[in-house]
Amino acid sequence: MKTSFRLCPHQACMISLFLAQCLIAVGTNVQRQLRRSSAAATVQKVSLRSSTGATDGASSTGMTHLVATVLDEGRLQAHELKKASEGMNMEDAMRHLNWRLPTEVASLVHLTSRGKAKNSGDYSEDSLQKARKLLNTMVESAQRDLDEVVLGCETVKTANRQAFEQVERDVAMMGAELSDTERVRVSGNEGIAQQDRQRKEIEDSQMQKEREFKAKWLEMKHEYNLRKNDYSVFSYMIEMTKCKSSFLQLNASVSGTSSRSLRSTRLKTAQHTGFLCNGDGGIEFRFGDPAMQAKMERLLTPPTKLALNKVLQEFQDSEAEELVQLSNKVARTVTTSSTTPLLPTEPPDVLPVYEDVSSRTMAKKCVGDYDCGFLHDTMALEWGKFKDMLDSIKAEMDRQQGEHDRIMSTFNRELSVIGNMKTTSMEKLAEATSKLNALNEEMAEKETQRRELNKDYEEHRRECHKQVSEIVWGKIVGLTCIRNTLMKDSTVTPPDKIEDCEVSDWVPDECLKEDGHLLLCDDSCPQQDPFKCGGTQVVRRKVTQQPNQYGTQCPALSNQRKCNQRKCPVDCVMSMWSGWSKCTKECDGGVQVKTRSVLQKPKHGGRECDTVQEERPCSVGSCDRDCKLSRWSQWGPCSMGCSVEGSYGRQMRSKKVLVPIRGQGRCPRKWSRSRRQVRRCNKHECMGDEVCIAQQDLIIALDASGSLKKDGFETLRDFAATLVGRFKDEYFGIPAMKVGVLLFGNGHLQASPYGESVISPAIPVQPLTNDMDAVKQKIQAQTWQKGFTNMAQAFTLADKMLSQGGRQSAQSAVLVLSDGKYSFEQETASKAAALKDKNVMILMAPITETAGPELKVLKFWASKPSVSNFERIDGLEALKENGDMFAQRLIVKFCPDAVSMSALTAQEDQAAFMRIREDGFPDGKCSSKHQRIGRRRSIEDCADAARELGFSAFSFRKTRRHGICVGQVITFDTNLYNTWQANRRNPSCPSGNWRFSPFYDTYVLKPEA
Repeated sequence: MKTSFRLCPHQACMISLFLAQCLIAVGTNVQRQLRRSSAAATVQKVSLRSSTGATDGASSTGMTHLVATVLDEGRLQAHELKKASEGMNMEDAMRHLNWRLPTEVASLVHLTSRGKAKNSGDYSEDSLQKARKLLNTMVESAQRDLDEVVLGCETVKTANRQAFEQVERDVAMMGAELSDTERVRVSGNEGIAQQDRQRKEIEDSQMQKEREFKAKWLEMKHEYNLRKNDYSVFSYMIEMTKCKSSFLQLNASVSGTSSRSLRSTRLKTAQHTGFLCNGDGGIEFRFGDPAMQAKMERLLTPPTKLALNKVLQEFQDSEAEELVQLSNKVARTVTTSSTTPLLPTEPPDVLPVYEDVSSRTMAKKCVGDYDCGFLHDTMALEWGKFKDMLDSIKAEMDRQQGEHDRIMSTFNRELSVIGNMKTTSMEKLAEATSKLNALNEEMAEKETQRRELNKDYEEHRRECHKQVSEIVWGKIVGLTCIRNTLMKDSTVTPPDKIEDCEVSDWVPDECLKEDGHLLLCDDSCPQQDPFKCGGTQVVRRKVTQQPNQYGTQCPALSNQRKCNQRKCPVDCVMSMWSGWSKCTKECDGGVQVKTRSVLQKPKHGGRECDTVQEERPCSVGSCDRDCKLSRWSQWGPCSMGCSVEGSYGRQMRSKKVLVPIRGQGRCPRKWSRSRRQVRRCNKHECMGDEVCIAQQDLIIALDASGSLKKDGFETLRDFAATLVGRFKDEYFGIPAMKVGVLLFGNGHLQASPYGESVISPAIPVQPLTNDMDAVKQKIQAQTWQKGFTNMAQAFTLADKMLSQGGRQSAQSAVLVLSDGKYSFEQETASKAAALKDKNVMILMAPITETAGPELKVLKFWASKPSVSNFERIDGLEALKENGDMFAQRLIVKFCPDAVSMSALTAQEDQAAFMRIREDGFPDGKCSSKHQRIGRRRSIEDCADAARELGFSAFSFRKTRRHGICVGQVITFDTNLYNTWQANRRNPSCPSGNWRFSPFYDTYVLKPEA
């Protein structure tokens, strides 16, 4: 048998090769059996007359059906064989056999077909039996050939269909992947278009913001230049009005030529001589030097000129008011020296001595004694306002620049994000395009494989059909038909006595490797030699009808075939899920996403991949949310230790915002009643002898500016000394107050090494010390500085002094005693904020009769709450007359631990015990015996228990395991008790010493009289 096939690179090639080799083997076996049968007899060609109707013995439909049944079921059913053989005549059988039979059989067939046997006796029973045996042998040989062909075809069919199913599943998965990849490609294109639109919108907004900022910045720059010119004028005036001596040196007669001047005052400055002239336009300042006058005229602008006139007018009004007050004081002190009453007399005729003075004459006169320090400080206040305006504009320009930079940075970040998103979209598009190309190429390859597999399947199916048809019809059916026809003439073995063997369908065993292990698939397939891949499978069948001696014998009941010649399916492998992403919206419903990646794509019909992304809703609440407040805090400390003239202390509690508002939500204001409550406290009247025993490092900043005047500074200086007298450096053996002093108000401009003018620093008077007498002496030795108010420099020096001499465990504070005026608001506010950031308390005590708007600024600079750290004193006159009262008010308000000695003594006398040591425990020499009494609720209960047990003193634990009471035996008498009560600074421990203990305070019981 000659079979041709082609080699191919895919799995169909293996099937083609396998089928070809099976068919070659079948053809070789059939030829071998025919040669074996021909050895006993000569095969001759029987020539029969053919007719046109002879070929219709078996219709083509019946032949096709029978072959298909054999191919499907793997065997030729007995009833099908019987039906087919009965429907075939001798001529059809011979035609299917190609007219080739053994000689003995051929002669019988020839005689039978001619109808001559019974007449001539040409064959006997022996010849019939011999023919039966030959025909049975040929049928059995054909049956073996049929088994080999059917098994071979089934093997090829199984391998082909398995490969086809894998290709089909791969095609289906690639189709789904193509669809998803196409969606990604479309999404990438849409993303690029959307990001281009967003970029255009942001760039347009950026250009609009840039134009708006440039217009606004140019406007502020123009305003800044104007303010800078005004500032230059007052800087020049500050330099010109600086005092050389204590007061302006007056010239009794100064000639002038200005017709507008009504009055001029000559003042001696550091370098130049100038005049204050009262003209039609108000008070004016004129230099004697024409060059200096011309320079000032160049600098003056209309707004600056008005501001300068206003300052000079205020200065003149203040001087006039002071002169009136001085005159009133002098008038009250004048008395007559004569005790004789004057008699009434006739008024004499009096002639005028001189004429009224004209305005022209007054312009040539200078009267009055003006204070240069006051003028310098007044000028400095206005200069400070212009500097604040200049700094404010500069700060606003910087803020606007920073805000613009922030907006531009935001725009740039958004553009960067959009650029990154566009890059991502482009990468997604490129990846999707590349993937689509690869998938399309792979899909085309799979489609080619599918077509070729189908083509090979159909070709091999036709080939199998042809081979099975030749064996079934050309051998088995034809030989059976001839045998049964011949045996009709046999008396021994008629057809009804012949029983052929019948078997069941093939039943396959497991597919095994060469080593006997189970084989499900083989990745080495396909190969050029199909027998070198896959496993081996044994197929078995059973005998359903045993043959008798006249029928065909049973074929082999087991056989082998190749199996599972397919690649192993590769399932999809995916990574672990990522965590849930941040919600896309904070409210009104957003989405959270988690993703995973494909680590291994499925192949060869493996399990498909599941979704790579999952979503869930989040932040489903409304965007409109009210704030959530905390519970009420504990009541804060009382602002005053006692009540002074109806002024009570106040304490406050508040609620914090735990969850802020969102959208259109509502929240009470910080100072509303819903969030802040205030109540009175310490309503008892002060005793007047309160002292401060707090552990505090205090810097007293004393104002010595020109606006205070000499008498005002001396009043403020004496008050500061009085206040220091109420500070205690030690109490019950524990260090208490440390006080330092600095002086400000000495402000003037001085040249810096960099060529710019700077403000002179504040003056350090006394570093932090616990020697209160030395502090008082240093304060009393200070003199009036007559400069402008450089409070910012005072804060800078206070910070330095606290850092050099402050204690880690003590509270740091700065007490500002001033007349309530300040210069350079911006700079001072910055320094105050820096101090508060370091947890330094700022205590403000302005001395002023009027509550002007500047007090709001001072109150803002004071530490919070201002009710506890701000106290206004009603003017210098009130301070001079009631210094002790105001000192008491500051002590009870500003001191964290203020006590009244008289009230404390009365309380101790009533309780019959007193504390003599804080944070201390007596040693064995001071206390001859100590015994733990137990835990008591209060100090009073501990005192009662110690008195009942006969102890003279006791120690009470105040921290950790609070309430432990320890009885002590300390020897003392009434005189020593009174001494302790009179001097609480550092009471001694009789006959011994104190041991430091932060857990215990020690008390003594009052001796009985």
